[in-house]
Amino acid sequence: MYCKNCGKEIDDKAVMCPHCGTVLDESFMKRNAPSASNSGLVTAARVFIILSFIAYALAFFVLLGATIGSSVFLGNESYEDTSVFITVLTYFIIITIVGIIGIVFGAKALKKINAGVKPSTAVSVCVLLFTNAIAGILLLCTKETDYSKV
Repeated sequence: MYCKNCGKEIDDKAVMCPHCGTVLDESFMKRNAPSASNSGLVTAARVFIILSFIAYALAFFVLLGATIGSSVFLGNESYEDTSVFITVLTYFIIITIVGIIGIVFGAKALKKINAGVKPSTAVSVCVLLFTNAIAGILLLCTKETDYSKV
């Protein structure tokens, strides 16, 4: 057989001309093209973000219970009971604020990942700071080619 581009003789089973590089069998190239899927880093980042959501929910309910439990002892009017309540309440407020911020940025990152688009550096850094450090690092290490539309 002869190449349709350069006219040189080539093997009958060739899918590409060894002389000029012209693709001779488009269907073969499409069948053997790598499948489009997210890289392992993107999948791992997604898993860590979801695990962070679960961890925030658990921390919220544990601290909510501890806040309610410590408020029961406030009737004694002792300094220790008041300081325990204030400490637990402070932790509860902090975890609630950080959790809300983490969930917002984690959800933004997941939305971008599900759309097959790399989250912006700002979103990735916020995921690193508020949602999950490992997920944020993974998102910062990925490239545009690691994302694909599902």
